[in-house]
Formats: sequence, C-alpha cells, structure tokens
Amino acid sequence: MATLFTKNLDDSECIYLARLAMEAGKFDPTAYFMQKLVLSSSRSPMELNIEERNLLFVGQKSVIDSLRGSRQSFLEAQQKEREKNSASRYLVLIEKYISDAEYQLSKECNNMLELLDFRLLPGAQTTEDRVYYNMMIGDYHGYLADFKAGMKSYIAAEAAWTAYQNAQVAAIDLAATNQTNLSLALNQSAFLYDFCDKPYEASEIAKKAYEEAADELVKTLGKGPYGNSGTTVVMKLIRDNLMAWESEYPGQLHRRPWRPLFFTEPPTPNF
Repeated sequence: MATLFTKNLDDSECIYLARLAMEAGKFDPTAYFMQKLVLSSSRSPMELNIEERNLLFVGQKSVIDSLRGSRQSFLEAQQKEREKNSASRYLVLIEKYISDAEYQLSKECNNMLELLDFRLLPGAQTTEDRVYYNMMIGDYHGYLADFKAGMKSYIAAEAAWTAYQNAQVAAIDLAATNQTNLSLALNQSAFLYDFCDKPYEASEIAKKAYEEAADELVKTLGKGPYGNSGTTVVMKLIRDNLMAWESEYPGQLHRRPWRPLFFTEPPTPNF
C-alpha cells in the first residue's frame, strides 16, 4: 500500500482514500490510511469525528477478524492432519501458516494499542470517547490474550480487564441507552464468557445493561415500536448472547426473571 502513495498525505487525503477503500470493501487500506492519519496528523488534541472513528475501527476490526478466521482455519487443518497421521510432514508447513497468522495478529493489535494509548486516549475530549477508547484497548488486549500462551496470555487478559474496568468507570455519566455504553457491556460480557469462562458474571453485566436500557426506552418512547437505531441493534445483540448462554447453562445463570422478549416482533398479518 505504501508504494502506491509515496508522498506525504494530508488529513483530507487520508480520509478520502480510507473512505474510498471502505466503499470498495478493501479493509486493509481503510485501516492503513486511518492509522496514517492518526500518526501523522498535526491535530492537537488528536480527536476523531464519528465518521473517522468508524473508518479506523471498522476497517481494523475487519482486518483482525480476517486474521483470526485464517488462524482458526489453519488450526482446524492441523488437527485433521494430526488425526490422519501424527508424523505427517505437512504439519510443519501448517505450523508456519499458524505462526505467520499469529505474528500478523500481534503486529496489528500492538499497532492499534500504541495508537490508542499514546494518541487517541490522551486526546479524548468527551466522556463517550474515553469510554470508547478504553473499550477498544480492552478488545485488542483480549484478541492478544486469545491466542498467546502462558504468562503472555495472562498479562494480556489482565490488561483487557483493566481497560474494561476503566471504561466502566468513565461510563457512569452515560445514559443507559447510549450505544457506546451498551457496546461496552456487550464486549466486556463476551470477554468474560468466551475467554475467562465466567458465565454468571458475564450474564449479570449483560442483563443489567440490557434491562436498564429497556427501562429507559419505555420511559421515553412508551411501548414502542423502537425501530432499528444503534441502541436497539446493540440491545438485540446482548439479548441474543444472553439467550445463547442460557441455553448452554439452563436454569443456572438467571437468578431472577428478565425480559428476553422485549423486542418481540409483531405478528405478520395473514392475508
């Protein structure tokens, strides 16, 4: 990518190229140009507007998801090959693929953590930005913890949890229906459930955020319909997680009733 654009790019050029790449479904250059913007911009403090923030983090998340998916495919291939022949000469080749995917994951995650720690979080001017960037720090440490081994995994997991806690503290001033606040509950609870093996704690965080947002929606909008705003989209993701977790631990997670059918769709009329 760097060989295509050798001259120094100003902010507007970086944003234009990132936007163009996003529209073409090219997420690597989207992330590249937005990282270049954050690193080279003369803005002080280093603030991103909503579009810029989305370009950076949606682009980078797609890059991370692709690498994680590739690694998982290689791991599955490795397992199948071992089952066929534990001394297979192909195992060494697959291991090279896995190592490369993990190297690329480490590089991408650490690059983002550097941007967050030294450029974006120090420049955050609003509560929502502070919550969002701390949440992202938690997410990227979580990605590292997921594939690192031993003490490296433990250290990354501890860093992820600390960042999520920092985000929670900052989120006290945000409304229950705030999309970033709900996204924090979604990501933090998923980390607890998927990585930390703490289903009850994950369920409590998710359920609290979901029900507080539901109560606020009822207060402000009555009985609905509530549409498909960012708030309701994240609420439905939280609800889906809760229902999936409940199916894996039937009767164990919810010590009190909750409202999984808050977003029940109206019946389709029969004509």
